Formats: sequence, C-alpha cells, structure tokens
Amino acid sequence: MDKLIDLLVNATIAWRLTNLSRDRADRAAEKESLRTQADALTVAVLDLQHAAAVNRILWEWHASRVRETFPMPHHPLGSR
Repeated sequence: MDKLIDLLVNATIAWRLTNLSRDRADRAAEKESLRTQADALTVAVLDLQHAAAVNRILWEWHASRVRETFPMPHHPLGSR
C-alpha cells in the first residue's frame, strides 16, 4: 500500500511540474510573439512616417513649381 501511495504522490508531483513547465514555456513564447509583433508594428509606423514625409516633400515641390509657373495673385495659394 505504501508503494501505491508513493507512486501516486510521485505521479502527481511529476504531472504538476510538467504543467508548470509547459505553462512557463507558453508564457515565454507569448512574450516573444508580442515582442515580434511590437517590432513589426514599429517598423510599419516608421515606414509610414517616411512615406508621408517623402510625399509631403514631393507635393510641396510640385506645388511650388506650379505657383512659380502659373502665378495667381488673387488666389489664396498664389499669395505664398
């Protein structure tokens, strides 16, 4: 009977330790996944900011060329 109790206790301890280890590994994998997603989001935001800055520069250059080529003294854009 003592061997059966020892076997049950050891099995229960092994089961619990296995679950704890698995939960810890799952949490570590989730943290790494969140870090990867955060890095990807940061890169996406920086790419978007860069594209917006380039777009603004190009539009301002074209707009200034149009204002120089076709001056409109009574138009709000022509007074710049």
